Amino acid sequence: LTDPLPELDMYDREWPIWTYQEQLPPAKYVFDQDDRRGYSVDSLVSGGCIISGA
Repeated sequence: LTDPLPELDMYDREWPIWTYQEQLPPAKYVFDQDDRRGYSVDSLVSGGCIISGA
């Protein structure tokens, strides 16, 4: 899903994805807490996730 042209086309109108989106806080990145640095590269990060020391 992180490629510019992924194999799974999530915008394909002939194959809709029906889903309920839970209302969560946004993703949180923890920086410099106890010498931990949260970061992600080429990733999809969902709401409610906490990235710390990755």
